[in-house]
Amino acid sequence: MLLAVVALPAALAALLAAPGRAGRAARAAAPFAALPGLVPALGPGGEAEVGWLFLGARLGVDETARVFLLLAALVWTAAGLSLGPTLDRLGPASTRFLVFALLAMSGTLGAAVSLDAISFYAFFATMTLAAYGVAVAIPTAFARRAGRVYIGMAVLGEALLLAGLAMAATAAGGVGLAEIRT
Repeated sequence: MLLAVVALPAALAALLAAPGRAGRAARAAAPFAALPGLVPALGPGGEAEVGWLFLGARLGVDETARVFLLLAALVWTAAGLSLGPTLDRLGPASTRFLVFALLAMSGTLGAAVSLDAISFYAFFATMTLAAYGVAVAIPTAFARRAGRVYIGMAVLGEALLLAGLAMAATAAGGVGLAEIRT
């Protein structure tokens, strides 16, 4: 279930490019893509090791992750449900906007359920870079300027986060977020 929390928005983003029924179905399902995050957030939690993802990702829901996953799932669902009028106004840019929003959602939910620094950083970077695509989805001068400012701050933030995670992991002697916290 934990992998589905991250994979569903990413899969829907990929399906949006499909012609016909598949693309329309992905567009209709997009507002609800974060709902699977409520299951582990409200349920017993758990942990999963995904060996093929990011050199062995560890995903799980501890007490800290539960709060962030619940909030992220609720906020992304509310945002998705309110997108209808925005997507109508965007016209041809709406698919591009939705693809990047779904990828940002996948990154947000993935960062919430990451139990190791490598997965956390990879999902955080996915969220950050996809949010740039959301900012510039509307091809206007204002959006391009906002995108340039955002990406500059985002890259600086990413570099600082990576440096901090590397130092913390070195000091802790491992990449597990639980090890780093202690």
